Amino acid sequence: MADITRFVTYLYYYDGNVKKYNAGFAKVEVRGGQCRIELHIKASLSAGTLIPICLFTRVEDAILAVEVGKMHAGQMSGDFKTIIKADQVGNSPYSIRDMKGIVVPVDSRQMYASQWDDEVIRREAIRYYQPQKSETETEPEEKMESPRQTGQGAIPELQQPATGRSIEQSPDIQAQELTGETESDQTLWEAWGKMKQKMPLIHPVEGRDMTCVQMELKDFKELPKRFRPFSNNSFLLHGFFNYRYVLFGEYDSGQGKRLMLGVPGVWQRQEKILAAIFGFPLFLTEKGNGDQFGYWCHLMDE
Repeated sequence: MADITRFVTYLYYYDGNVKKYNAGFAKVEVRGGQCRIELHIKASLSAGTLIPICLFTRVEDAILAVEVGKMHAGQMSGDFKTIIKADQVGNSPYSIRDMKGIVVPVDSRQMYASQWDDEVIRREAIRYYQPQKSETETEPEEKMESPRQTGQGAIPELQQPATGRSIEQSPDIQAQELTGETESDQTLWEAWGKMKQKMPLIHPVEGRDMTCVQMELKDFKELPKRFRPFSNNSFLLHGFFNYRYVLFGEYDSGQGKRLMLGVPGVWQRQEKILAAIFGFPLFLTEKGNGDQFGYWCHLMDE
């Protein structure tokens, strides 16, 4: 597993240099010399247009964007998948470990972007890498030298994303390992009964009949096999990376008790849209935290 890196990073809409709102996500996986990139944007786009997808690195004060493909935009969304060489992004001398984020330019002002370093993204600093056609041709003006060529030192390792998630050993990998466990005949309610016996119980939501435990990703192995893929749910991972736990427990919906998963987070309109897309439409406010912090919930069925 040492040569595998996976992480999820959220894409934001920018108007010029102003970061507006969360508009989608990207999954990046590096395995065996290849890098798989999967990107989803939920936003108003011009249907039928081709939009470049770029990874970027930083060279001095410039953001150097390297195109890895084009996305066919739909009316309200865009989806993109590609596989590139991990040691050569595009036709550039840069590897995936040189890259600091993703940029999706729509026009001269609008773009979608994500980063996994702590620097800001400035639109005017973006330059687009032009591959050198041959050694005898003059290099394009916008082409910038690789750190390998300028003697700036060793290429840095991938930095920890700004959301606080670690990409040294992604929980995605842990979750995949869990699916190899022997299938159990127990029901979801039986799994809940066992977890109640060995984990501390909490009652986190004001005015609700709700009893839960705080789970880590490794605890998904305690659930029946068909529920374990929730540990790969992008929205659940986003909450776990930020708060280091998710909830599992029973909730009285008013029509009987149901088992549920709860992802910690803050109520925001855009977050509500994303939560619903990924299967967590119900928001319940935690005790003593006003009306902002709480849990995005998914009611589970046998």
